[in-house]
Amino acid sequence: MNIGIISSVGKAVITTANRVGHVAIQHGPEICVGVGIVGGAATTVMACKATLKVNEVCTSHVEMYNKIDALIESEEITDEVYSEDDAKKDRVVLASETGKAVVKYYGPVVLLGCASIASILCGVNILNRRNMALVAAYTSLDTGFKTYRKRVVSELGEDADFRFRTGVVQKKIETEVVNEETGEVKTKKVKTDVLEPGVEPLDYTINFCKEAIHILDRDNIPESLRHIEMVERSLNSVLLAQKYLTLNQARVSLGVPEIWFGQIVGWTLDGTGDDEIQLRPRVVYDEETETRTIILDPNVDGPMFYKIGGMING
Repeated sequence: MNIGIISSVGKAVITTANRVGHVAIQHGPEICVGVGIVGGAATTVMACKATLKVNEVCTSHVEMYNKIDALIESEEITDEVYSEDDAKKDRVVLASETGKAVVKYYGPVVLLGCASIASILCGVNILNRRNMALVAAYTSLDTGFKTYRKRVVSELGEDADFRFRTGVVQKKIETEVVNEETGEVKTKKVKTDVLEPGVEPLDYTINFCKEAIHILDRDNIPESLRHIEMVERSLNSVLLAQKYLTLNQARVSLGVPEIWFGQIVGWTLDGTGDDEIQLRPRVVYDEETETRTIILDPNVDGPMFYKIGGMING
């Protein structure tokens, strides 16, 4: 017997088993729910078949019960031959036999149905635990990032923190400058915050002039700033009344599209954040469009959907 071949086969079996186990763990919720759905379909089929058989049992039960009543009511049969006590005993035996038959046919259906429900609930439970773990991990990461930002602000200032997160750099851009005394217009290079091409802002920041595609005058910087200020006041009124607000609600009010995580993060009045909404607009120069744009830097508290129940009930 070749020991090397046996060892290779053993290693291959162990590797395959590990892979299968990893896939089963990774897709555990989907597998449990899938098994539950298949089991539910099988339960329905079995229940239909069992119902047909139970109908036959019930029909036979009724016929036998009627025969017992007929014997008791018959004048030809005396109590010595078939008494009321005999009828009671026969009815008990008949009910017992009928019950056993019903359990025989419906028992597997009930067991399979319960197992299917348990499988689905198990999948949901696994998914809930994973979601809670993800929320905990994200909350920890968000807290660490905010702590890091505070250190940056303390060490380098808010302007540096803004540039690091948004990808904005400072460059000298040729700008027309008007002399207030003479009215003369001169072109000179002025140090300006510049958003370089291909750089997407991090976390929750919004490039308003680029994303607010449904607002026709979004490139009018003064009008857009007034619009943003009015939206900010309106959102704070909603926050006070509702006790929470999602980032997507704020984005819709601003006229920019929703994002996939916008329903998870937002603001609450639970004392863990600033207890107010600040959109913090900044005007920068966009090199891609060669125009000025507005970057919004909302002070989002972080994940808040699991706090909503407590906020409303409290």
